[in-house]
Amino acid sequence: MGDMLATLRDYPGAEQHYAHAIALRPEDALAHRGLALILDEQNRVGEAIPHYRTVLDQGLEDALVQARLGELLRATGDLDGARTHLERALVLRPGDASATKSLELLRGSASPDSARRDGEVGSRH
Repeated sequence: MGDMLATLRDYPGAEQHYAHAIALRPEDALAHRGLALILDEQNRVGEAIPHYRTVLDQGLEDALVQARLGELLRATGDLDGARTHLERALVLRPGDASATKSLELLRGSASPDSARRDGEVGSRH
C-alpha cells in the first residue's frame, strides 16, 4: 500500500502507512526502505538516513539503498561513509551511473561545474 501511495506521490499517506508498519514491526526492512525513499524524495535527508541504515542493519542487500545512502552521506559531508556505501552499491549493481558519478565526485575526478549542473545529491530512484 505504501509503495502505491508513494508512486501516486501521496507522500503523507505513504509515510503514515510505512510508519504504522514500522510501529507494528520495527524490524521490517522493506517498510524502512519505503519510508527512507519517500523521505529522501522530499529532501528530508536527516530523517531518511537512519531508515536507510536500518534497512542495511536488517541485512537487506539493496544497491539502491546503498547508493542513496552514499549520496546523502556525501551531501552531508561524511565522505568516508559515502565512499563505503557507494562502493558497495557498485558491487551489488556494477556500472550504476548514479553511484559511479557520486564516487567520481568523491575522488575529485568530476569538475565542480558538472557537480553543480547535476544537482547536489544526485539522481533519485
